[in-house]
Amino acid sequence: MEEVQILVGISFALLGGILQGAMLWPMKLMEKWDWENAWLAFSAAAYFLAPWALALWSVPHLVEALGKVSTRVLGMTFVFGLGWGLGTVLFGLGIAIVGLGLGYAIIMGLTVSVGTFAPLLAITPQEMFTRRGLVLLVGVAAIIAGTALCSYAGRLREKKLGLAVPTRGSMLRRSYRFGLLLCVCAGILIPGGNLALAFGSEITSQARSAGASPLRSVNALWAVATLPLFLCSAAYCLYLLRRNRTVAKFRQPGTGYYWLLIILMGAVQMAGIALYGFGAASLGALGTSIGFSILMSSMIITANVLGVASGEWKGAGGRPANLMTVGLIILTGAIFLIGFGTRLDVPI
Repeated sequence: MEEVQILVGISFALLGGILQGAMLWPMKLMEKWDWENAWLAFSAAAYFLAPWALALWSVPHLVEALGKVSTRVLGMTFVFGLGWGLGTVLFGLGIAIVGLGLGYAIIMGLTVSVGTFAPLLAITPQEMFTRRGLVLLVGVAAIIAGTALCSYAGRLREKKLGLAVPTRGSMLRRSYRFGLLLCVCAGILIPGGNLALAFGSEITSQARSAGASPLRSVNALWAVATLPLFLCSAAYCLYLLRRNRTVAKFRQPGTGYYWLLIILMGAVQMAGIALYGFGAASLGALGTSIGFSILMSSMIITANVLGVASGEWKGAGGRPANLMTVGLIILTGAIFLIGFGTRLDVPI
């Protein structure tokens, strides 16, 4: 693989993670909406409108191209997207029961591991026995360690500032073991989006045959994979809107500009997904493994840095901040390590 191609692939994955790590920040400004109001609007923009608009714009004869894809591949891509959507819902439920610190560490650790190694073992298992595979393994271990440290620092911050993850009575009565199970399931299911990219190559092939460029062809796949993600999110949000009677909050005075923020969030999220797809395609056979680990690292780093910049850590004290800094340094080092590993292809 050429040096320039590697650099381009890593840069795309890195930028995609930065955008995805930043895309939820505008939700802080939507104080008159409950979570379900904001998430339903965001899901519609990011997982339905933006993917299909981008695919229709960038892939000529999109519908005809998708019609030529085998039912098996379309179904598999949809199922992986469904797992992605269910995992996202379980993420919120699990965090509400076990807490943000432990829940985030479990979910992100499993997400990175499954999302990185499932495509590797299924598509190119021989790479596990190369120097590149070993470096990738060490890099993923570093990502898990850095994520766990950041999560622990976040937990210390919560205690210091007297914060807690909002929970309702029904959540407080749930079994802690059940919460852990939800977190584990979320961590296993969320990488479904990456698995759709890894195993949905027939969709991108048909998009290229229809006239799309190699990089833009992946947009056809995202249109299929994000549809069930939207359906899962919408179903859960509609349930919450009905249960909590918060539909009327969409019509509250002074919320008109929220819709502009929603459009911005949707565009940023889709740009992050698309850039990751470009990066994975540029990195070759290991793109969905190498690119995914870089994506997740940069996403976690960005989210935490923005949290610090927005004042979330003000008054948290030295120890939590120091642990967070160490965790971010480890995550940054993991990105460089994995980037270096892409240049190694000599068997051990």
